[in-house]
Amino acid sequence: MKKKRKWLAALLAAVMVLTMTPMAVFAAEDDGTIFISDGIRYRITDSGANTVEVIHSSQDEVAVNPPDVTYGGDIEIPQTVTYNNIEYSVTGIATFAFVGAEIESISLPEGLLYIDAAAFYSSTLTSISIPASVERLGNENNAVNPVFPESLENVAFAEGSNLKIVGCGAFKGCAINEIILPDKVETIYSSAFSLCENLKSISLPDSVTDIGYGAFSGCNSLESINIPANADINAIDMEYTGGEKHLGALAGWSNVKNTTFSDGSKYEITDGVLYEDNILLAAVDENISSVDVKAGTIEIVSNAFANCTSLASISLPDGLEVIGDNAFNYATNLGVSIPGLTLPNSEPVDALSFINIPSSATEIGDNFLKGGIKDDGTSILVMQSTELPQFGDGMFAGIGENGIVIYYPANARNEYTDENSPLKEYLPSDETGEETAQQGYALTLKDESVNVCPGKGATLVLDEYEAVGSNMTLEFSSDNENALTVDNDGKVTGKAKGTAVVTAEITMNGITLISDTCTVTVGHNFENGKCTLCGEEDPDYIPPVDPTDPTKPGAGEGDNQGGQNNDNQTATTDKSAQTGDDSNIALLAGLLVLAAAVAAGTVVYGRKRREQ
Repeated sequence: MKKKRKWLAALLAAVMVLTMTPMAVFAAEDDGTIFISDGIRYRITDSGANTVEVIHSSQDEVAVNPPDVTYGGDIEIPQTVTYNNIEYSVTGIATFAFVGAEIESISLPEGLLYIDAAAFYSSTLTSISIPASVERLGNENNAVNPVFPESLENVAFAEGSNLKIVGCGAFKGCAINEIILPDKVETIYSSAFSLCENLKSISLPDSVTDIGYGAFSGCNSLESINIPANADINAIDMEYTGGEKHLGALAGWSNVKNTTFSDGSKYEITDGVLYEDNILLAAVDENISSVDVKAGTIEIVSNAFANCTSLASISLPDGLEVIGDNAFNYATNLGVSIPGLTLPNSEPVDALSFINIPSSATEIGDNFLKGGIKDDGTSILVMQSTELPQFGDGMFAGIGENGIVIYYPANARNEYTDENSPLKEYLPSDETGEETAQQGYALTLKDESVNVCPGKGATLVLDEYEAVGSNMTLEFSSDNENALTVDNDGKVTGKAKGTAVVTAEITMNGITLISDTCTVTVGHNFENGKCTLCGEEDPDYIPPVDPTDPTKPGAGEGDNQGGQNNDNQTATTDKSAQTGDDSNIALLAGLLVLAAAVAAGTVVYGRKRREQ
């Protein structure tokens, strides 16, 4: 009996040992655990989900500067690996995993979700196929090295690719000459394709919504690119240093002027200038010689035309509100008018000769006219607003001792000459600081409306007029030349019945500084047969009939115009006029005839009755 009990105890102990052993084998490993399978080193990224990533061959941890000892030859990464009897899915290629590797070829598994920054940096990889499951190449950190090496010539994406993110510098400096991004890509981070000097063609899908700074910089072989309609190239919402232009994703690319934008995009390039909606971002052709800024533009951002040394003229529109810092910094060939008409510069000038700031401008950035004012003091600045805009620092940086000529609205003289005005020091004054010359301009017409007769004239009266500039001229114009003509003295001459709006304006170098209008009506104003304006008689006038005296004009049946007698009327004779009785008889007869005519309805008082 004792032997039997000992045997049972030994058997129970053996069973317990056998039962406990598998529990140790299948116990889950901690996140970060590193193991090797078939010569490839893996690290567990999620022990709960049983996922791993490939790491560098000789490092327990991903290193910043790993040694050159690494993988080589033909490499095949499996879809799953087993460690301690637990199967793990391979979902990532870690940073520096294949750095410096002499790779002949590599096969990546379906189920892979990401390839981290610098994964193949400085390797000999020349071609790669990205599985459909991969969602991210690289990351948003711009401080790390490119995902792929300079030797990479070909990249292919599997059908049905789920790629959404192309990270910072992912393909930077690669030798690829063509790339077609999959249809689900949404974000392309900064410098993603920079310095790909062999890149001649790139296709961006409509799914792209965000492209980072300088994504194509240094791609000198890339002749053109089309930006999808919903893509933001981040031209405004990023910090710029120095004299950089707001080109965003297009910065550093030599062929920016060849960019096209899909229908519906908020961007456009017109006449060598890049716009985002109603904001002018930059001149994309530094050899541009003239610009007509599109109507509706409300802002010119900083450095927009900086260093455009060939720019000789520019026309800016009404409604412009903000001119950014250094907008025309050292555009030393420029003659500019704002807004309206480009100056007719037949020869290049070395600085601005005429600057007109519209009334809509409320803010002007730092160094707006830096280096652009003539040294001889002949540069002219015209302000159109009755309220001073907000001026940035250094607006006239570098201005010579001869200063600048400034004109402003006369009714805002106090605003411009106030001690706190940034323009005060540039206005002509004596030693006491009193203004020695009136620099204002004003124009008001006395009447809002007038009437003139055809063939006649009238002179419009100026209620207020001041034009101190030697180049200021008073001009009149009509919007209906069929109705009237107007000369530059304000004399209007009626031509034909109608209405016209006559505009009086003070202009300078072709720019309207101030204007006023008068509505002119052409036509006679007849009352009682005569025009009250010119005295001309109304040819169609018929005086009213006096029924008590048939001898007066208008009596009778009224067949003759103007109340003249006709053959059907009864007239007095010389004979009856000589005798009282005959005269009375004739008068009675006349009244009877008149009564009969009225009863018959052939005569109405004062005017001939028209036949129906």
